[in-house]
Amino acid sequence: MNRRTRSDRFRDRANAARNSARSRIADARERSTPWSLLVDCYERDRDVHASVLGSAIALRLFLFFIPSTLTMIGLINFLQLDEIFSTLLDAADTETSVTNDLLDAANTSGSTGLGMVITGLFLVLWTGRSLAVVLVACSHDAWRVPGPPTRPKPRMLIALIGLLFAIVTGTTLMGRVRAIGGIALTSASIVATLALYTTAWFAISLILPRSTKDPGAMLPGAVMVGAGLTMLQLTTQLWLPQRFDNATEMMGSLAISVVSLGYLFFVGRLTSLSFVVNAVVFERVGSVSELMFSFPLVRRIPARWPAVAAFFDLQTPAITSLDRGPRS
Repeated sequence: MNRRTRSDRFRDRANAARNSARSRIADARERSTPWSLLVDCYERDRDVHASVLGSAIALRLFLFFIPSTLTMIGLINFLQLDEIFSTLLDAADTETSVTNDLLDAANTSGSTGLGMVITGLFLVLWTGRSLAVVLVACSHDAWRVPGPPTRPKPRMLIALIGLLFAIVTGTTLMGRVRAIGGIALTSASIVATLALYTTAWFAISLILPRSTKDPGAMLPGAVMVGAGLTMLQLTTQLWLPQRFDNATEMMGSLAISVVSLGYLFFVGRLTSLSFVVNAVVFERVGSVSELMFSFPLVRRIPARWPAVAAFFDLQTPAITSLDRGPRS
């Protein structure tokens, strides 16, 4: 009897502590907007299983990179740009076994360059469509769009390929500028890489399902993805190379696989979280467009140019009331 009483008391104390913690979190959500946004993002991320979808995105990114690399090798070999390709890789400071494999493949497949391009493009469209399906589902669930997810459109595949080339361009740019040296050039390359990643993901987010037509609602997630990928790029080019040689000697190709898969998992998780951030920020705070068009001189633009209002989805009571002023 005493044991049961003690266990009941312990259970009551645990329940009281849990209820107290929930009450404090609820009070903090009412008092603090940033804390409320964080909690809402966590709950939305958990409800839509964004971590699982992020892993699915990472796997499909890996499958997407393989035919993309095959296409790049075939195109370089077909156009006889082997020396330029080798120079760019040297500038990017990626002298690993992957680089050596790419160079060997480009040098030993001279007679099948066009065939590699055609095969690679076919596989790019195939794996790209699979990647697009997951992105559509992730954005659809994060925004809580009614109905089943729609099929990905061809322009979505083009945007995905553009994002891939933006990543490759940013990697090459960072390595090239770092090889030259100088604080000014390095800082400029960081800004350029951030702009590339942010713009590419903003373009992809615009064609994915969402509950608003306002393009400004895509800016928080695009900035988050751009900043995250830029930091990841700096880490892989400035910090990892100093430790990668020792790890490669000890673990061999396993170290390369761990770094590659970890890179893709981080990218997939960051992209899935960006949809949640866009949806929660728009629902709780509003979009950047609404804030921008709420200023005195700018608020009359939607009323004068309906096309601008339609593009930014400003045909809402909030914007109309700001333009008309307070009611008497």
